[in-house]
Amino acid sequence: MWMLIEIRKTKNYDIVVGPIADDGVVLQLTNYHEGIYSPEQAAMLLQDKYLDQQYYFGTEQALRFLHKINVETL
Repeated sequence: MWMLIEIRKTKNYDIVVGPIADDGVVLQLTNYHEGIYSPEQAAMLLQDKYLDQQYYFGTEQALRFLHKINVETL
């Protein structure tokens, strides 16, 4: 979530790669912000989470780095 907020504020990034926060991560961050978890507790709960990566291409220049390498029919 922080990534999207920062990107929208600054708009200074060509490409950004970061973790996708699932519902469990959002709940843990919400609990931290509400004071339910200490910073140490939140870090401990979040460190073992496996999160897929998301990619943001913010400029036309960044999009030129994309190339189709394969097509599969399912």
